[in-house]
Amino acid sequence: MNPSRCPGVGWTYGMPTGYLRGLAEYWRTGYDWRKHEAALNRCPQFLAGIQGQRVHFLHVRPPPSPRPRC
Repeated sequence: MNPSRCPGVGWTYGMPTGYLRGLAEYWRTGYDWRKHEAALNRCPQFLAGIQGQRVHFLHVRPPPSPRPRC
């Protein structure tokens, strides 16, 4: 079913066409991939073999947090 042919149904039958077009345009012209790519590249990255698949992942430890008082 094409959601654009059913006015007033919102997201009931899928993503509204206008929303999807706006999102695609943002990714095409507005999203700064290089900025986010640079941030990801500052993180420690690893490759692992899991069940015959090569998996690329980041391993970033959270900053230490204070212990709760009892």
